[in-house]
Amino acid sequence: MEGARLYEGNCATCHGHDGHGTPDGRLPPLVGSSAVGSADPSNLVMTITLGVDRKAGGEHVFMPAFGPKLNTDQLAELANYVATSFGDPAHKVTPAVVERVYASKNDRSWIIANAAMLAWIAIALLGVIALWILWRVAFRRRTA
Repeated sequence: MEGARLYEGNCATCHGHDGHGTPDGRLPPLVGSSAVGSADPSNLVMTITLGVDRKAGGEHVFMPAFGPKLNTDQLAELANYVATSFGDPAHKVTPAVVERVYASKNDRSWIIANAAMLAWIAIALLGVIALWILWRVAFRRRTA
């Protein structure tokens, strides 16, 4: 049971041996988690692989990334164990699924990938429109 061993060694300290986290919710449960129970394992795989480092409810939420520590087979074993033990026993996370999800981590839509550039273009365009409007107003005053 490689998945169980990996879970106990990497996850049980925070999420609990039974996947219920801590009673105060400070360390989150896996049981009932949408990432764990989802039919699509992408969110679960990405969370395990890349970890979590963000602000939530005014608090810093952190979970280490296991992608650099575990190989693809181990990540699949761990994700499969978590999904089947604390989510849906019908789930099967394979190394191929882990590779597909992990390989797509940098896939972003063109708009998202170029959002900063598009924002600057929009600001410049608004500036040009504002200058044109000012010029038109000034031109009308001169001819009136």
